[in-house]
Amino acid sequence: DNKWNYEHIEHTLSVQIINNTFYVDLETNTGMLKRNGLNNSFDRIENDYLIGSGVNLSTRYTGTLFAIIFKGDDKFGSLPQEVIKNEDGDYIVKYDNETLSDLSSFTGNITIRFMFYRYLYRHLSYHYDGTDINTGLVNVRSKDDSPMSELFLISDKNDKLYGMPVPTENLLIYKEDHESNQVTHFKNDDVQITYPNIYRVRKDVNQDDKLRVYYFYIPPYDLTYKYMYQFYYAYLKHNKLFTSSIIDKKYSNIVVRSAILAIFCLGF
Repeated sequence: DNKWNYEHIEHTLSVQIINNTFYVDLETNTGMLKRNGLNNSFDRIENDYLIGSGVNLSTRYTGTLFAIIFKGDDKFGSLPQEVIKNEDGDYIVKYDNETLSDLSSFTGNITIRFMFYRYLYRHLSYHYDGTDINTGLVNVRSKDDSPMSELFLISDKNDKLYGMPVPTENLLIYKEDHESNQVTHFKNDDVQITYPNIYRVRKDVNQDDKLRVYYFYIPPYDLTYKYMYQFYYAYLKHNKLFTSSIIDKKYSNIVVRSAILAIFCLGF
């Protein structure tokens, strides 16, 4: 009876199973990462360095590339950090504040596990100005003394709706806490959807939190639909009005003539 000593530790686990990825590891160290980076930082990894290390990240599929950082002999790595390719063909890692701070205080061997999520795309909020991908985060506000996210729309890069709606189980969301800057995986079953592609989060968030939203979309084969209000989406885009912004103005009770038109046409 005295052979085993048990200690109960309560954990909260969030699991999302994704089976359409490939991964490859880069064995490096903090010194080499800084040599690759811009201004002695960790942000850039040169493609020539990857090729010389036997790491090939090319793929014929569309999707999103992530990097998971393992320090030394750690068995558990960071949350996935989004990786984008710049105009020089090098790779830029978009660290969250927590992971970058943790990495900056470490010296030693690093394993970077690159993971490619096929058919996964980043949703960029209407705040996104094209300069920093992190400005595309979805904000959490307070309405009627209750925290909830901005309404956000999922459409392609041309603001055109997809051939099929994106169900909430196809969302991959990370929440950034406004006080600690800690980033955690967010349960997608806490997301509400309004037909066909308008989303909001009301649960397990606090005012000033931020959400990083990704979604899986696999091109459909036969079953598609034609959205009856697509004409009005096209009108808003033609007049350089951001549909997400219009929807959010309704949410904020900011009434402008274009918003009234959009809300009416969208069936609110």
